[in-house]
Amino acid sequence: MGFSRKRIGANGKPRYTAFYWDVRGKERSAGTFSTKKAADDAWQRAEVEIAAGKVGDRRRGRQTFRRYVEQEWFPNHVMEATTRQSYAYQLNKYILPELGPMRMAEILPVHIREWVLKLEKEDGAGAAAIRYSKVIADSIFTTALNDQIIALHPGKGVKTPPVPRKPRQIVTPEQFDTFYAALDGDAIRLLVRTEIETGMRWGELTEVRIKDLDLSLP
Repeated sequence: MGFSRKRIGANGKPRYTAFYWDVRGKERSAGTFSTKKAADDAWQRAEVEIAAGKVGDRRRGRQTFRRYVEQEWFPNHVMEATTRQSYAYQLNKYILPELGPMRMAEILPVHIREWVLKLEKEDGAGAAAIRYSKVIADSIFTTALNDQIIALHPGKGVKTPPVPRKPRQIVTPEQFDTFYAALDGDAIRLLVRTEIETGMRWGELTEVRIKDLDLSLP
């Protein structure tokens, strides 16, 4: 059961801090108030939210989106170097300017819809850039939700503009023969022919070793 703790403020007047326990049994603050009744109401609301499955950390939820991203999420998010560089660009260009000043716990689906619309109508971002930015933002909110920093995922259900599909261009046998004949050296020709005939990705192809081959086959 939660409780309120009284202290005397700098102005000599009493202040009451509301405390409750989260699902891990850790003591949390639900805010500080000028009356005991307001503090009691706060910790009681927090307990009701926990019972309903809304387990956001109120203290950490008051930090800004920018602070959470720059000091917690981005430094500790595992990704390849090229992906990190791409994420940094999207964050600084499309995400942080709008969402950065907002408190984590105060970001709602309506704010994400407004952000997506602003990117499209005012900032002139393309559909692919908007979708990619939304993917990054969703990843941030998912981590924050799992860490109990927020009580709901504001990006869930928010749609982005459809990305037009580009028709695939497949080389003809004649075009491949011309390209293949222009290759310099047997080694590169072997790589290209193996890739064409197996459908392997370039990363998979370059990792093939002799031990991976069955040389007993005719």
